[in-house]
Amino acid sequence: MNCFVQKSSVLRAAFPGRKAFTFTELLVASSVFLMVVGGVLIANSVGMRMMGITQPKVAAAGRTRNTVGQLYSDISSAKFVRLGNGNLTGFTNIVAPNPKEGNAIELYTTNDTSVFIRFFRDAADKKLKRVTSSATNATIVANAISNNIVFRAEDFSGNVLTNEEVNMVVAIRLEYYELDGTGTPVGANNYYKSLTLTNRIAHRAR
Repeated sequence: MNCFVQKSSVLRAAFPGRKAFTFTELLVASSVFLMVVGGVLIANSVGMRMMGITQPKVAAAGRTRNTVGQLYSDISSAKFVRLGNGNLTGFTNIVAPNPKEGNAIELYTTNDTSVFIRFFRDAADKKLKRVTSSATNATIVANAISNNIVFRAEDFSGNVLTNEEVNMVVAIRLEYYELDGTGTPVGANNYYKSLTLTNRIAHRAR
């Protein structure tokens, strides 16, 4: 008996105040742990979903910047421009008194009209393309364009011109039905309701 008492005293001295979890405490701790793990998983899932939503938009924004850069570079460096309707093989200039607007624009760096750069929206595949007089194939500038009238000649107030004006503004409008280059649909029943690129580039006659 004395040995037992001494041994118990030694144990109590070595582990003062030591207690075990009750069943209720174990349930509470487990519940808190599960809530923390669940919160981390939900946050990760939301983050992945947001990344999936924003990545196509970021990619499309980069492509639209490239489109604007290409148009600005070619239009601002042209000696004179013509607006009208065209495709890979031909171009028809809009003459007065008709509004100078259409699916194509032709740019000339010299007085030689046989040397040109042409941008046009291809009705067959709904892409904005660029072709030069020295090329037989066009390069794609923008994809998934729903509107046919892409280019307009405007004055400084935004009025559509009907005649040739020396210092006109070239208004560009691209209405996308997909995020460019991503295949992500755009429309009333989709996450992205609309995507439109508008720009006005002043052309100064040289």
